[in-house]
Amino acid sequence: MLSQLRKVLAVSALSLVAVTAAHAADKHKVAFVPQLIGIPYFNAMEAGGNRAAKDLGVDFVYSGPVDTNPVDQLQIVQNLIDQGVEAVSVSVLDASSIAPVVESAKAKGIKLFTSDSDAPDSGRAVYVAQATDEGLGTTIIDELVKRVGGDATIGIVSGEATASNLNAWIGFMQKEAAAKYPKLKLLAPQFAGGTAERAAQISGDPMAANPD
Repeated sequence: MLSQLRKVLAVSALSLVAVTAAHAADKHKVAFVPQLIGIPYFNAMEAGGNRAAKDLGVDFVYSGPVDTNPVDQLQIVQNLIDQGVEAVSVSVLDASSIAPVVESAKAKGIKLFTSDSDAPDSGRAVYVAQATDEGLGTTIIDELVKRVGGDATIGIVSGEATASNLNAWIGFMQKEAAAKYPKLKLLAPQFAGGTAERAAQISGDPMAANPD
């Protein structure tokens, strides 16, 4: 998975350079805004971005919120736009609220696209994904069943409730479970807001209520 994420950022950086070729006289400056900083998943994307930037000779800015706060994320994106980066990629926390910053980027000739988590109705330039939502969701369920059996009770602890990618994965998990594992019981999703501490905390209640 980490190597795949690095490939995603490498492709993203190539796309950024391609869409900003008109500024070839200057060193390109591109940015990636994750859902939050400091977790292994996005650390891998940062590493991929840095490696691609070195290979391509561009400046790469990695900046994101310290927790999954959509308001903070949008402000970071807007700050990057105001600083004049040539392109910015966002792993979107709230697809319903990003359209104004997309328009702000367009007004300044900045390419804004999404990666990992999309906002398809925002007017973004393109979406770069590490895998399909269906592939991720179905694989999660299939791998869990291999480990706990097809008649187990499974709880779902996700990140931010507004993240389109996470909700899509959950939807495909539920669909796969209903189609292939009729005896499997999926509990209602719980949302931890992107922090391991909160995830561990809220995992305790369903585990206590469902010891099986």
